[in-house]
Order: sequence, then structure tokens, then C-alpha cells
Amino acid sequence: MKISKRQLRKIILENLLSEADEMNQKLHTAQDVDTPKERLAELAQDQNYQIRGAVARNPSTPVDIIEVLSKDPATWVKEQIAMNPSTPESILRSFLNDEDQEEEVLESIPLNPGLSLEFLEELARHEEWHVRSHVAINPNVTPEILKILAKDEDELVRARAAEHVKTSVEDLINLSKESSQDVLNSLAANPAVTEDILIRLAKNALVTNKLAIKYNPKATDAVKALLP
Repeated sequence: MKISKRQLRKIILENLLSEADEMNQKLHTAQDVDTPKERLAELAQDQNYQIRGAVARNPSTPVDIIEVLSKDPATWVKEQIAMNPSTPESILRSFLNDEDQEEEVLESIPLNPGLSLEFLEELARHEEWHVRSHVAINPNVTPEILKILAKDEDELVRARAAEHVKTSVEDLINLSKESSQDVLNSLAANPAVTEDILIRLAKNALVTNKLAIKYNPKATDAVKALLP
């Protein structure tokens, strides 16, 4: 029996929808913290890297499965391991010590909300600037660690400290005296700056983000009067 083009398109569409539904179900199961270990072990071997990545990110995934996935060929999977708060520090350090490790994986480690402050401070002094810059994004970063970043040799790392609301006023003042445009523009948008800092920025020709100054919640009439 000959199948018409319309029927063929319908069959293909139905197959695609069925595959998509199966994929969504697997993702949901892989992300569910209540999924049994045995099922997670099965999904950790799935052909689709997104499924394996979901298992790798699941905080309930047992360490032995995480260890296996840490050697996964897909960068995405290792990124998820790096950000999993339950990943043992030993695995994270093995990533850091791997000279061939992908940049995306290294950048993901400082984002891990389960890191100890000691480890986070260590990352703030890491040799790679892109690792240090991501420390500022960690939800548990402290003013003391931001102080380290505010004095970093790389201006993009200092810019991350300049835009953070936890950075101390003392450090924000020091950053406002810089000549780095990236740092100054980041400061302009930081709601933690003082009026004096905004006045200094408004007068600085290097600051191109004048709109950020204007709409900064700390911008007073005195500050706005200095803007073009």
C-alpha cells in the first residue's frame, strides 16, 4: 500500500513527538532528587549527553556515579558535575589539576554553591583569570574574597568585584579611582556605591555607561546634574 506524502509527514511528526516526550521524561527523572540510585545509574549511561548531564547535576546522584561521569567525553556533563553542590572536592580538584581540562569546566567550578569558603578563596587566587572572575558569581562569596578580586591584576576580574553588591565601600572607592573603563562602567551600575563615588564617575570621561549612573538607585539630583 502506497503512503501519501501527507501520511508520511504525519508519521514522521508523530515519531518526533514521541521521541521528544521520551526525552522530557528522562530529563525529569534524571533531575529528580527522589529518583532511585539504580535508575540514575541507567540514565548515566544514556546516549544523550543532556540526560547524562542532568544526572551529573542532580545533588542526589551517588558519588560513585559522579566519579564515572567525571570522565565523560562530553564537556557539558563535566560542567554539570563542576556545579553540583554534592560533588566531592577531590573530583573538583582533579578537574583543576588536569592540564587538558576544558575552559568551560574550569569556569563552572567557582559557581558551585557547595564550595567551602576556603576553597572559594583558593579559586580567587587561581592562575587562570577566567576562573578567578567566576568566583564573584558564587552566591556565597564574601566581602573578604571580593577584596582579593578587587585587587586582582586583571581588569576584568576587578570589574566583577566592582559590580558586586557585597564588595566593601572601601574597595568600591579604590576601584572608582582606576583608569580601567570596564571597572568604572561596572561600578556605575552597582547599587551599593555611594553618592560620592557616583559623582566621581559622572565627572570621569572614561565612564561611557552614563545611563547606569542616571538610573542607579543611589543617584541624587546632585549626581544627575553632572550628567550630559
